[in-house]
Amino acid sequence: MEFHQLGRTGERISAIGMGTWKIGVYTNLAERAKQVQALRRGIKLGCNLIDTAEVYADGKSEEVVA
Repeated sequence: MEFHQLGRTGERISAIGMGTWKIGVYTNLAERAKQVQALRRGIKLGCNLIDTAEVYADGKSEEVVA
């Protein structure tokens, strides 16, 4: 994974981030589990940039990411 420094903060973020716009939209727990699995896989591969917002899936996106 390639990383870039975030401004002058010294923090390093992955060049590839994960968007979570549709994370939190599911009809059963198996679908939710797949969403969590995808997030965990990205993190395992080195991704540390996860884009989320309280408006994504009416706040459920942040719940799944947490």
